[in-house]
Amino acid sequence: QITGVTNAASSMTGAVAPGEFVSIYGSSLGPAKYAVAAGSQKGLSGVKVTFNGIEAFLTLASATQINALVPYLVGSKADLVVQYNGMTSDVFPLAVTDAAPGIFTQQYGPGQIWAVNNDGSFNGASTPVARGGWVSLWATGQGLVNPPGQDGEAISTPKNIQLAVKVTIGGIDAQVLGAVLIYTGEIQVNVVIPGNAPTGAVPLILTVGTNAGRKDATIAIK
Repeated sequence: QITGVTNAASSMTGAVAPGEFVSIYGSSLGPAKYAVAAGSQKGLSGVKVTFNGIEAFLTLASATQINALVPYLVGSKADLVVQYNGMTSDVFPLAVTDAAPGIFTQQYGPGQIWAVNNDGSFNGASTPVARGGWVSLWATGQGLVNPPGQDGEAISTPKNIQLAVKVTIGGIDAQVLGAVLIYTGEIQVNVVIPGNAPTGAVPLILTVGTNAGRKDATIAIK
């Protein structure tokens, strides 16, 4: 039984985007012990996940949680089905959108973003980034990319995101130095901290196309 689906980075529910990492929750979805893929693979530990009949690549499978990549060619809807040990779940209908950005945070939800400062340190309360500096952060839900993404591929050359990428920090537009797909389902965004940004734990909002991510993910600024 499938009980819910979230963005694997932000834990937000809603429409899914092509190429997005999602977490599928429920019961009897897979083995009692977590199985983790080396990279990503179909049929991990006997678990098969399909979106509109297209089998998805998986990175984690267990009885209560599966991490999967939404196929790039999912179409206009994403009827989700999980199969394991001869059992098949009911269809879990999902809407599809062009982008569903979610930033990887330390709590997979609100709070401190996983980010590296321009001096190489991990961003945090004890190691904030200075105004005028920059950080690298990671996210999923970017949607289609150029050259076209291939499900489960190992990416050797970063791919460009088709939609426009925007970042605001403390409500101030920030300069995006680059935003590319670096791993299947994962983008890296390099962004400059505005000189007039607030200090402390400051909200950073990632927007891809017209869709924004969480409003309560934060970066530490001094």
